[in-house]
Amino acid sequence: MNAIKGCLRHGRMLPAAALITVLVLLAFDLAAFWGWQLRPLASVDGVEIAVWAVLWGTALAPALRWLVLRESRMRYQVAAALGVMVAFSAMHPWHNGYAVPAEMPIRAEHERSVPADAVVKFERGPLTAAAPERW
Repeated sequence: MNAIKGCLRHGRMLPAAALITVLVLLAFDLAAFWGWQLRPLASVDGVEIAVWAVLWGTALAPALRWLVLRESRMRYQVAAALGVMVAFSAMHPWHNGYAVPAEMPIRAEHERSVPADAVVKFERGPLTAAAPERW
């Protein structure tokens, strides 16, 4: 019984821990992609879905508490979650359009000015190096 009370007492720290975890993942993926030329961890569908579920959950739950229960201190958690969402979308190479999958069609207004022979292809899973040849 005391263990349950202890978990509930520290449960208010869970949203902050979740947002910090997403920020650490973002920093790790930026270092992996730009520093070590590896495929980011959040490029996998399962990790991407988990990240966005955490972000939406940490934004919507306090937003509902703010609207329904009039707990105005929840607006800080909503703002933090939305800020992490924007940072993740803008900075992560797999989400901001820099590292677009080769199979995905790109519309004319989103074409990058990268020569066709400079496309790097990742053939395996996350945290793997690119294929040795250029496409």
